[in-house]
Amino acid sequence: MRRLAGLSWSTIGLFVLSGCSQEAPDHTISSQAEALIAVGENDELSELGIDDAELALTSALDGLESASSLSISAAVKSNELFQLTKLEYDIDTGAFTGRISVLENSEMLEFNIIRTHGLTWVEAPREYWILAGYDADGAADAEGMNVVFEKSSGDSLAQQYDYGALAQSLSLEDFSSEDYEGQYTVSSSTEWFRFSWPLGGEDVFLDVPDSTADTRAVSLVSTAQGAVSVVSIEFSEAPIDVDAPAPETVLDSR
Repeated sequence: MRRLAGLSWSTIGLFVLSGCSQEAPDHTISSQAEALIAVGENDELSELGIDDAELALTSALDGLESASSLSISAAVKSNELFQLTKLEYDIDTGAFTGRISVLENSEMLEFNIIRTHGLTWVEAPREYWILAGYDADGAADAEGMNVVFEKSSGDSLAQQYDYGALAQSLSLEDFSSEDYEGQYTVSSSTEWFRFSWPLGGEDVFLDVPDSTADTRAVSLVSTAQGAVSVVSIEFSEAPIDVDAPAPETVLDSR
């Protein structure tokens, strides 16, 4: 598993709407985001169970270390804005594909991203391309197409949503018993244990499930700078393939 030195929570992006056409909000998106955010806003932690917590931490990070693929659900809440990102991530290649949904008041925007073979494609509605600086004709041409970015621009864009790389920067050696914050119970009655993650930045935490639970996942939580962010990372030993879009659906960026 590769480890990225210097990677921190601050590399993860938040797409902000401005001047986007109004649409009816997707309550499925907002409810999924709210469910994740509730984990980050949970401050009712019991300080018991340090031995179980250390066992859970070891079990979770060992599982992550041996994983071949990740399923990631990430939510950010900042004032009236929700962002929900759903990604499938291949650890061996660093390739990923997924969908980003942004909901701000009554405005919503959704777009798809593919990152593979060192290139980045985005498939998005007209409003996305207008916000990205395209003129009306260019935005109309780009709408519904998989727009491939010039490499440096694509690398910069992909890094903003590369939660998989963030997950891979986790290492057991970066945690100690002094980082233990406490435990909490979710609706499934599974105990989760929270550790502060000093290398992740201020007010960034790692949540891991009880080692006896049938849960192969960890969560990263940030409560910094007035926003709440939660990244749920499920891991599997089964690899995934991330394919480039069909050539007839591709348009070069301008």
